[in-house]
Amino acid sequence: RVAPAPALAPDVVLISHLHLDHLHLPSLARVVGRGDRPTRLLVPRGAAPVVRRLGSAVDVVEVQPGDHVDVGSSVTVSVTPARHSCRRGPHSRVVADPVGYVVRGRGQSAYFAGDTDLFPEMRELGPIDLALLPIWGWGPTLGEGHLDPARAAQAVALIDPAVVVPIHWGTYSPVRAGRGAPDWIDAPLAKFESALTEIGLVDRLHALPPGASLERSRPSRGWVR
Repeated sequence: RVAPAPALAPDVVLISHLHLDHLHLPSLARVVGRGDRPTRLLVPRGAAPVVRRLGSAVDVVEVQPGDHVDVGSSVTVSVTPARHSCRRGPHSRVVADPVGYVVRGRGQSAYFAGDTDLFPEMRELGPIDLALLPIWGWGPTLGEGHLDPARAAQAVALIDPAVVVPIHWGTYSPVRAGRGAPDWIDAPLAKFESALTEIGLVDRLHALPPGASLERSRPSRGWVR
């Protein structure tokens, strides 16, 4: 729906599951191996055969819930459960149980849920400063193993983050006869805001349009666009 972001040179890339809208090798190839060493790539256990096609550009680490990986002198990535499909698709025999990640460092924490539905261990993730929560899928309907806006609001209540940024909505605009994006593509955000309002947590919401970003400034200033 928006132009690709400029190529980055990340220290580590966190892959939550095998689906093509989350693990797309041509997209990964744009950001890995751009520094003076291979990019560390954390993937669910079983996913290594897919990402090793990127060759020497990546240092692949397979993970599972409960693992903790140090990715620098002051940053630790903890692997969490997720409730979602374990398959890559009908074209592949590769399977890997999906995961999420909590990144902690310099007194701050961020939870990336990947794709998931509600799971009891969400209560145990905190304290969390920033939660990146999916609120929809990529089409007009939502299959199993996803948070819809109402269940995503329940997840906010379970996790109790200081800030929640909804993700996995409004990103993929399907090819269609008419011009512009379909009417349903932005609806999940409004429904999520309404669901948060109903449970008194709308003050946690920090909505970003597709293509926008959020950066961490000095500790005393909090999260800023």
